[in-house]
Formats: sequence, C-alpha cells, structure tokens
Amino acid sequence: MRRTFLPFLALALSLAAPSQARALEIDVQVGSSIPTVSGSVTYTANGLAGSSIDLGTLGFGSGNDTHAKIDINHPIPVVPNIYVHYLPIDLVGNSTLTKAINFGGTTYAANANLRSEILIQQTDVGLYYNVPMLKTATAGMLNVKLGLNARIMNFNASITGTSGAVSKTTTASFAPTIPMAYLALDVRPIHLFSVNAEYKTLPMGSSSLVDWDVDLRIYPIPILYFGAGIGSYAITLDPSLAAGVPAANITFASTHFFLGADF
Repeated sequence: MRRTFLPFLALALSLAAPSQARALEIDVQVGSSIPTVSGSVTYTANGLAGSSIDLGTLGFGSGNDTHAKIDINHPIPVVPNIYVHYLPIDLVGNSTLTKAINFGGTTYAANANLRSEILIQQTDVGLYYNVPMLKTATAGMLNVKLGLNARIMNFNASITGTSGAVSKTTTASFAPTIPMAYLALDVRPIHLFSVNAEYKTLPMGSSSLVDWDVDLRIYPIPILYFGAGIGSYAITLDPSLAAGVPAANITFASTHFFLGADF
C-alpha cells in the first residue's frame, strides 16, 4: 500500500506551491441518492462454508439516502484544501428462499422468508491541491484536483430468516478507515452550468474499492445551483482483509439529485 501511494503523494505535494492569490471558496451541497445493488456475497464462519449468494435473488429495491458535502478551497499556501462528504447506503430486500443457504455459519432452509439489509455508514474526508495556474489559464473554465481521501466506513450486511415460528439473524460487519487516491475534474464553459467528475480508488491486493460519479450543475443565479448525476461504487472484498469480512463482489449504481451553494 505504501508503494502505491508514495508516487501519488509526491505528485500531490508538488502542487502545493502557491501559484496565485485567490479568495476563500466554499461549496455546500445536500441531496438524495437512489442506489441499486448487484453482485454476490459469501460469508464463511464457525467452520461452515458459506453459500455464494446472488444479491439479485434477495429482492433488493432502490434505496433513498440523503447525502451532504462541504468543500473548502482556501488561499493559504502549502496547506491542502479539504472536503467532508457524508454518503450513506441503506438497502433492504425481502424474498423467499428456493434452496437452503448458509450465511455466517447459520443455515437458512428452503422456503424460509428472508429480510436482507446492507447498511453502510460512511464519511469521506479528503485533502487535495488544485493543479497550479490551470483555472486561471482557462479563465475559470477548467480545474483539476489531486489528493488523498480517507473513507471512514461502518459496513453491515445482515440476513433474517423466518421459517414457521423460528427466526434467525446473522450479520457480517467491519469498520475500517480506508485511504484512497482522489482525482476530480470541474468543467464550466459558461456561467450557467458545469460538469463535475470525481474518482476515488484503492487497490488492496485481492480487495479493492473504486468509486466514481459524474454530475451536471445548473446555476440559475451565480452562487446557487441544482443538478443531477450518476455514479458507481464497486467493492471487492477478500476475507483475509480483516476479521469479519465476507468474500464479496458488490456494485452500487446510483442516480443522485442535489441542491447547493458555491460561494
């Protein structure tokens, strides 16, 4: 992991040199995300091999999660800019098993009624630099950001199975803080709208996280905007990563809508 980040960190630090006087800029945003999930999970515990569970068979619908972000872009030389982004995911599914499965050492019989939930509480804290002189050279039409992101995550995946009067619940959970590389692109050809993209990633051997989104902002007046976008969040987990981690290949696809102020 250290070898992965040293070149990127060196590049980010090289951007720290002051390039121009600029004012304090604050971007505040709140909105709603509508995620869907696909992929598979295998949770082995208590010496019992877990079943490979296709998430598409668990009846997950679309979620509706509130997200919020603040981005502070300041004029202090050398000190990086900072953002904080709260982006939870909560999905619930209801289904009936067509065959027996094992999840976390618990066996759920065929024809059992299942309630499944994926709950991820996560907050991103990022430090970044703007590419020097680029925004000035393009008259504010283009800006590129490079930095590091810390994803503070609390991951829970649970299954509750009911068969007759018997109900059983099993939960896989872990709470890591994950460093990620951060890249963002802002394009604003005219004052009325902008296109913004973000990419965050971390390869962790046989595990990885890749998170990207693209959105369109409309500015009805100079500092206020509204918009919509799409995103994808792919999680690949290997049980060797940490205790309580299931084997998983999960992708969350989302559409999001938001309001914000950029001043």
